[in-house]
Amino acid sequence: MLEGEELKSLLDQLIKKHEAGTGYSMDGLPADFVEKEMLGVAGFALDVTRLDAASKLSQNRDDESYASIISHLKARGEDASAEVANEMKDRRK
Repeated sequence: MLEGEELKSLLDQLIKKHEAGTGYSMDGLPADFVEKEMLGVAGFALDVTRLDAASKLSQNRDDESYASIISHLKARGEDASAEVANEMKDRRK
């Protein structure tokens, strides 16, 4: 379990990563407030020894819904969405 400065550092890293662009940071918060809020946090670290990945690309949908999903992905105009749409189309063949 992480406590004290180690936990505070981890929370600060998480805020910087996941709240980027919001203007929110721990730097502007009163120290007593941060300490109080940290009492409700269970911080921990674990070593990843194995990662099992799976992909699910709406394969359980009927053909009409599947085609609609592909169409909506392509309509986004984003490279990543188009890649997913193409992968879905290839898998459905």
